Amino acid sequence: MVQMVGKLASITLLMWLSLAGCKAPKTTADAKQTAAEKPLIADGRGLLFSFFDEQARLRTVERIADVAPVARAQVMVTDPLQTLSDGQVFVADLRKKTDGNRYAVWRESKGSWLDRNMPKLSELKQPIIEPLATKTPLRHRPRRTRRRRPRAKKPPADSASVAEPRVVMFSTSWCPSCKKARAYFAGRGVPFVEKDVEKDQQAAAAYQQIAEKLGLRRGVVPLIIVGKQVFQGFSEPQISAALAGQAS
Repeated sequence: MVQMVGKLASITLLMWLSLAGCKAPKTTADAKQTAAEKPLIADGRGLLFSFFDEQARLRTVERIADVAPVARAQVMVTDPLQTLSDGQVFVADLRKKTDGNRYAVWRESKGSWLDRNMPKLSELKQPIIEPLATKTPLRHRPRRTRRRRPRAKKPPADSASVAEPRVVMFSTSWCPSCKKARAYFAGRGVPFVEKDVEKDQQAAAAYQQIAEKLGLRRGVVPLIIVGKQVFQGFSEPQISAALAGQAS
């Protein structure tokens, strides 16, 4: 009789917990499985860190300290002990730890990570020539009878600085990568010409022409041109290397 009363009490308690919305405590195996969804980012755990360095080369290292500083915001993390489905990968921000003394980790498709970070370099046969400012032609004026003193001749201006902007960027106003590229150029004092492909029909036509000529994916912005080099998407290491090459 006592055993029956005990069983009834246990059943009643379980029913009450179920109705109250309480969940049964997780087992050790469940806890391990949950923890494995987002790996603890630390050295010595067999993790691999992949990124693009200053020369736009894909590198994979085993230590956090070996990740290039310019690439630490979005580092692909591979855990050899588990494989994610549907082309998903772990991405970590290794710049600083959060309040819980851990690095921020999230899951996304490998394709989206590559779109933001993989160098997409093409080359034009001729650099895009476009003056930063176009002079308005002067109207014809009658000659004055009074003589003027001869003006000193100005030295010829550097054609590269007058005719060719250092950077041309095809963009949209809402594109997150365009905003990052815009802030990057502004923060480093790099002069650039920006063309909104949604607001400027001529810019849209030029973008399509370049994309078709170089076999690039349509609709992907920003499209950044440094001299003869064309980059689809924004990769800070890649653009930094291109600007350094232009300056040398």
